[in-house]
Amino acid sequence: MESEVMPEKMEVIHVDGISVSYTYYKGGASFLFLFHGFGQTADIYTAFIPQVRSQYSVIAFELFTSLKNNKTYEPVISIPQWNALIEQLREKYSIEKFSILSFSMGTRFAVSMLELQALRIQRMVLIAPDGFGNTVWFRIATATYLSRKIFKAVMKHPETIKRIAKGMHKAGLLNQITYRFIERNLENKFLTEKIYQTWVYVRKLRMPPEAFISLINRHGIKLLFVLGKQDQLVAAGKIRSIAMQTHAQLMELELAHHKLTQTIDGGEVKRFLISDGK
Repeated sequence: MESEVMPEKMEVIHVDGISVSYTYYKGGASFLFLFHGFGQTADIYTAFIPQVRSQYSVIAFELFTSLKNNKTYEPVISIPQWNALIEQLREKYSIEKFSILSFSMGTRFAVSMLELQALRIQRMVLIAPDGFGNTVWFRIATATYLSRKIFKAVMKHPETIKRIAKGMHKAGLLNQITYRFIERNLENKFLTEKIYQTWVYVRKLRMPPEAFISLINRHGIKLLFVLGKQDQLVAAGKIRSIAMQTHAQLMELELAHHKLTQTIDGGEVKRFLISDGK
């Protein structure tokens, strides 16, 4: 039945002390890589995977499992390490061409493959993509050893942060995007620790917009952006500009950031990925 998802077992690949978990779903001859966002698992794709298995074999990543119960050191993944992991997968499953679907922070992993894998990427769907702008807060918090220590200490007091952020926002010293992020995500110490670990882990996964545009155009990668008009966490203006320069398709919906996962199971994403079978 199409509604059933029958995966192979979850597996783990390693390189240089870094690991990533994934589940492989055997299907069509083409491959599709799925990337979830912060605070999520690959379960956000459970209903979607059966819809595309006639076209694609699917690899659904669990991006942050290596951070669980890790109290001894602060892991960070680099672009070379991430691409070495991808090369292991390519060799294991003889992957020559593939497409990508990502949500939010998962886009950092997707985009970090472009420089070495662009020749093999056919289509990319980037939903509420993180990493294309509005990252001053992120960069300040993770840029240096000292700033990370300060960030970690501050994150132990989420209620204090929220009070300070509210005052700064009212005074015009904190932009709306950063303020909304703080309000929505700093609910308790468990969540703040999770934010800290995740931000530190992905801080090296980034690509300048100019390089992204150049690679997309040079290799003719078909691209779909999905944005929410109520999404305060994504640099919508920057992404609209990138979409124009790459001749990408652009969907803008009356949704907030976390609600954009609804589009995964919408027909538009599926049609884009299998529209002509190429």
